[in-house]
Amino acid sequence: GRHDRVYRLYDTIVAFAPEDIDARQQLVNLHILSGRRDAAIAEQRRIARICNDQKNYPEAIGCFHQIIALDPADADAYESLGDLLMKQKEFDQAVRLYKRLARLRPNDERVEALQAAAERMLAMTRGEGQAPRG
Repeated sequence: GRHDRVYRLYDTIVAFAPEDIDARQQLVNLHILSGRRDAAIAEQRRIARICNDQKNYPEAIGCFHQIIALDPADADAYESLGDLLMKQKEFDQAVRLYKRLARLRPNDERVEALQAAAERMLAMTRGEGQAPRG
């Protein structure tokens, strides 16, 4: 009934303005309120993709945090979030995230490589702040 009309309205808005993040976020909220977690996650991924394409990385990072809150076992969201954190030079957060991802994907060489790269970048940035020894 009423929910169907609201969904149709948001579907129409999103069809006419596919880049309208606010409308899409309202659609995510509607999905969550209706108990449609998978639909909310799918829409949140679309928002993340739009934000990423627009180089609005902080907003995309927020999207992936929301996806993980909705589905803590979503390994793809962890990986995407880790990549964005690396782009933003948030190496300490990326290391923690890749460690969680390693628990979701044990023995995954790619995850191990991502974690090692994040740890190297973190060590390098920490090393820059130290006075030279001699």
